[in-house]
Amino acid sequence: MKYISNLFLGFQNSLVYRANFLISLVTRLLQVGLSLLMWRALYLESGQTTIHGYSQTHMMQYLILTGLLSLIFTFEPLFRLARQIKTGKISTLLLRPINLNLESLSNFVGAKLILIGLLGVLIVILTRGYGLSMLLILLYALVSVALWHQIMFLLGTLAFWLVQMWPLRPVISALYLFCGGLLFPLDVLPTWAYQGLRFSPLALVSSDLVQTVLQGPRQPQLLFLYLGLSIVWLIALVGISRWLFRVGLHKFEGVGV
Repeated sequence: MKYISNLFLGFQNSLVYRANFLISLVTRLLQVGLSLLMWRALYLESGQTTIHGYSQTHMMQYLILTGLLSLIFTFEPLFRLARQIKTGKISTLLLRPINLNLESLSNFVGAKLILIGLLGVLIVILTRGYGLSMLLILLYALVSVALWHQIMFLLGTLAFWLVQMWPLRPVISALYLFCGGLLFPLDVLPTWAYQGLRFSPLALVSSDLVQTVLQGPRQPQLLFLYLGLSIVWLIALVGISRWLFRVGLHKFEGVGV
């Protein structure tokens, strides 16, 4: 119950800072718009109706969905945990009967509740008529949200050792942009690169999820593969995060509790 209350608190906070939401939305729309124009020009110049098996409509759907996911998958959990560690606020949180990982997840889900709901609606619309597959894809989307949060929470624990966390932002942004397939589907890459990236956590939460929405209902084996791997990655990252957090606490010196 306390995590549900925290979820609604995160939702209310997201409504308070509406300007931040609108600015990030406009910025992302511009980026997606540029990608759409770039790919439209490629189709026109090449004179082909498909590129790497993607029709222009299919490519547009892919870019719009990855653009929406990039609005959900932000770095807030990472820098929120880092801020709690650097400011010493985590000292008071440790005294409370809460799981900091779940507290962070509930806050993150609450802050992204509107966008997650919008993603759910789009999934229902794009996979209508596929019944069980649609429910599994919705489950896959929720697991992806949890997996992304866990990646960020794990990176946030590095604040126990690093003096400054901001240099990580451009590195993670570049990795997410490329490995998550935000500019193009990963399967347009050479086969060796695609096979090396497609099962990474960043690909599973973004490019693979979108591919599943667009193709999954017709390829259930792909849906089960990606969903299963996402759950395995989630369990592994939770374990690593807990270990890093315990080790990091031995280095932490909090004052003013």
